[in-house]
Amino acid sequence: MKILNNKWLYIGLVIVLVLLLVKKCEQDPKVITKTKVVYKERTDTITNTIIKEIPKKVYYEVVKTVKGKDSIVYVDKPSDNSQTAQIWDVEVKTDSSKANLKITSLTKPIDVRGTIECLTKETTITNTIIEPKSGLFLSVESSVNPLLENIGVGLDYQFKNTVMIGVGLNYDNRINQTYVSAKVGIRIF
Repeated sequence: MKILNNKWLYIGLVIVLVLLLVKKCEQDPKVITKTKVVYKERTDTITNTIIKEIPKKVYYEVVKTVKGKDSIVYVDKPSDNSQTAQIWDVEVKTDSSKANLKITSLTKPIDVRGTIECLTKETTITNTIIEPKSGLFLSVESSVNPLLENIGVGLDYQFKNTVMIGVGLNYDNRINQTYVSAKVGIRIF
């Protein structure tokens, strides 16, 4: 009866190991995602300028400052210190953008030319898929203490870097006997 119980214990252990092996081999490949953001300077050339024909009349005063440059202050009503100017609505278009400007001028603006410099954001996303590899390994083993008392040669097969099975042929010098061994290994971390 004791032999029967050990037999069922081994069969149960083998079934559990096979289920673990199958579950380990079903793992998805590892995906590594790297995101790189680079800001590049971009220059756009003005391709089209639209000057609205109806300007608005404004009043302004030039305020002298002690530090720096003079400031322009817009006022609602004319005064003894104010001057008259016109504000023109100007639309400037480039290849990839548009700017709406208000240009204050004493006379009518004739043309607007130039370039617009700005930073553009470029995002590069790289996905690297690491597929687990399988492989066959040749192994040699020996006892260390006492030296060369047990010698063996084996073949091990690794399934997708998760599970390993192997068989070996061993020779025991103490009892002059050769035997076959089997092993199963499961990746822990």
